[in-house]
Amino acid sequence: MKPGPKPKTAVERRATGNTGHRKKALLVDPVDAPPLIPLDAGPIGDAPDFLSAKQAALWRKVAPTLQTLRLLQAPDSLAFGRYIGWLLRFIELEKANRRTKTVEKTAAKAGKMDRLDKGFQALLMIDKRLQEYEDRFGMNPRERQALMARLAGAPGAQPPAPPERPKDGAELPRVENSPIGGLRGTARLQ
Repeated sequence: MKPGPKPKTAVERRATGNTGHRKKALLVDPVDAPPLIPLDAGPIGDAPDFLSAKQAALWRKVAPTLQTLRLLQAPDSLAFGRYIGWLLRFIELEKANRRTKTVEKTAAKAGKMDRLDKGFQALLMIDKRLQEYEDRFGMNPRERQALMARLAGAPGAQPPAPPERPKDGAELPRVENSPIGGLRGTARLQ
């Protein structure tokens, strides 16, 4: 036990008021605090209306995996819709620029110069934006672990459910190109 007088509750401190001349932060007793929004805010549902047909198809391909990991919930649907819009734009631009040169040679009064292709510059800009969105939604391993740790420490948090096993007792399907166990059975490096 700490020495000294018993600390007052937030209700008692609020009733007493500020006895000094410094401004104090608003103190809220956990009992008086408003209820927290539940972390599992329900199913994400279908794609938002502002997405095109191609974007909605991409939504239906990506969203279920993130929702299974509890990284995507109903309040995230608009932000995730924007991510899907940028992702489809990146895919289409990347397909269009596959056969173009990354560097263009140009001539000016000062001489010949090498310049980055405008399509390539747009790809770089969109890629940076996609990385920011992927960090927010926990789509890379480091950010996903950090997000899970923050969720685990949140009040009322529930750990993500493990993937369901098939009912007949069979094992989960193995991922062919998984990096886990990739060095197993290889010769020792010299």
